Amino acid sequence: MIRQFVAVTLVFVTTFTSLSYATDVSGDVWGEWTAAGNPYNVVGDLRVPPGSTLVIGPGCYIEFQGYYRFVVDSSALFQAIGSESDSVIFSSSDSLSGWDGFRFLYAAFGTEFSYCRIEYAHGHGINDAGGIQCQYSYYVLRNSSIIKNLNTSVISLREYNNAVIDNNSFLSNHGGAVIFSIRNSILEISENIFAENDSTTIISAGLEHGLLIRDNLFYENNNSCIIFDGGSGTIVERNIIHHNLCTVFYGFDISQSILRRNIIYNNHCPWQLCGSIFTSEDGDFIVENNTICNNSGGSPSYMGWLADGGHGTSGPILFKNNIIWGNTYNNPESSLFMLGDIIFTQTYSDVQGGWSGIGNITIDPMFVDTGGGDFHLMPGSPCIDTGDPASPLDPDSTRADMGALYFDQTTGIDLPPMLPREIVLYQNYPNPFNAGTKILFSIYDESDVTINIFDMLGRRVCSLLDNQLQAGDYTVNWDGRSDSGERMSSGVYFYNLKTDGFEDSRKMVILK
Repeated sequence: MIRQFVAVTLVFVTTFTSLSYATDVSGDVWGEWTAAGNPYNVVGDLRVPPGSTLVIGPGCYIEFQGYYRFVVDSSALFQAIGSESDSVIFSSSDSLSGWDGFRFLYAAFGTEFSYCRIEYAHGHGINDAGGIQCQYSYYVLRNSSIIKNLNTSVISLREYNNAVIDNNSFLSNHGGAVIFSIRNSILEISENIFAENDSTTIISAGLEHGLLIRDNLFYENNNSCIIFDGGSGTIVERNIIHHNLCTVFYGFDISQSILRRNIIYNNHCPWQLCGSIFTSEDGDFIVENNTICNNSGGSPSYMGWLADGGHGTSGPILFKNNIIWGNTYNNPESSLFMLGDIIFTQTYSDVQGGWSGIGNITIDPMFVDTGGGDFHLMPGSPCIDTGDPASPLDPDSTRADMGALYFDQTTGIDLPPMLPREIVLYQNYPNPFNAGTKILFSIYDESDVTINIFDMLGRRVCSLLDNQLQAGDYTVNWDGRSDSGERMSSGVYFYNLKTDGFEDSRKMVILK
């Protein structure tokens, strides 16, 4: 079973009881910064000189006092590594004018941001990034929050970069793109949240190779989610994309690319001739095992999906094992719309309105709860065991199902109950949620079991379960309220399962 949601950022705000011993910094910097020097007031441009190393430790607070930039020069090593309880913060004394962001120029292998918060970086000029700009560099960005940055792009990867961007939150940024990658960069973007950005979240342009976009959550963004331009071998899989005001995918020349097991629902595209899901020109790609539901296009938009061969023959485009249902469109024949000379094949899919092809059906897929964002299949769904028989088997060793989430027949069929063989805490669903969510777990022996809910600062907000249970599978519900009955605000929370000799935690998001 694929996860409906992925791990998100652990970033904490550091506060200071005294500002009497501030450290002013400018010019060339190297060595080690610790929280003992807080706050670090940046009073001029900073540079880590060629071949030098700067390490910034947990709890450091770096505040730019003017419009200054932070340059990491050739062969220099930069590491800003906080902790779960003490992040590194890069901010500005003036949130309106901001600061000029980071520039990595041939930076050394090992450059890393971890448990950081980067905010109010305002790049100026068409080629400037609001947060981080890289050329010929390798770096890692993980477990961090990128918030309220502004300009053409928040993270700009220009010319031959290797980057890993995982487990971050990109929130309320504004500009041309949150992540912009061009010209032969190798890029992995996984397990991030992109929310409430007034930017295209990801743009891949030029001769891009090795782009992987996996296990991310995109919601309430106000521009296209993912744009490919000249991509080759791109893989977009297991993402959840919902309630965005945008075109979800827009691609040019996206040869040998794969869109697989994404859940795409309740997105709306108001623009003329832009599919609420996808627009493609001159590409060949595979679209398989996706769930595409309840999306809409504004008048006079014509489709839930558009493939455009306007620059000549486009394709081949191969659809298989998808569920395309409940989308609002003006074409009464089908929820798909093709424009131009396109080599297009769709097979073994459930398409509302019908589509000619081997194994295709037009029957209600029977989702568990579309209103709550749960697109698992119910028992008896016509999409169970009706995918392409040539596709790999589902994890339960049965024939491939249609859609992004397979129906687990090891537990879903009507067999005598079997006791669990291990303790497992599952991902809650729906996730994100508003009014309520379900938490599932299994225990293999009688045990005292507690489940507690914590906020991002580690404070317990709800004791959900404290009882002795027999071996078995269990589901508990949380209505998003604290022990005192207060409805919790939007944000990231953690649920913790503890039994005799076992403990595990997972993350969930309340979204209102």
